[in-house]
Amino acid sequence: MTRMMHEANEKAEKMKKEQEESIQRLRAEQEENLRLAKVQMAEQFKAMLAHVGINIGSFGVGALQSTSTQQQGCGSSHAQISTLFEGGNDKNV
Repeated sequence: MTRMMHEANEKAEKMKKEQEESIQRLRAEQEENLRLAKVQMAEQFKAMLAHVGINIGSFGVGALQSTSTQQQGCGSSHAQISTLFEGGNDKNV
């Protein structure tokens, strides 16, 4: 009887350890997915800013700069941004 209880306890401890390991793996996977989602959002944001003529340096969001070379002669970046948010003429976008 004691041996059966001991085996049951060992089995329960083993299951608990496996559950804890599984939780740790899931947390690590969740953290990685969150990191990847943040990277993807940052890339989408940079692409959106580039679309309206704003360039972010390769060292982060330190300084936003207007890039007239990317505007393709369509006016200032202010005009492009205003057009996007005020529902204006699509040729500036």
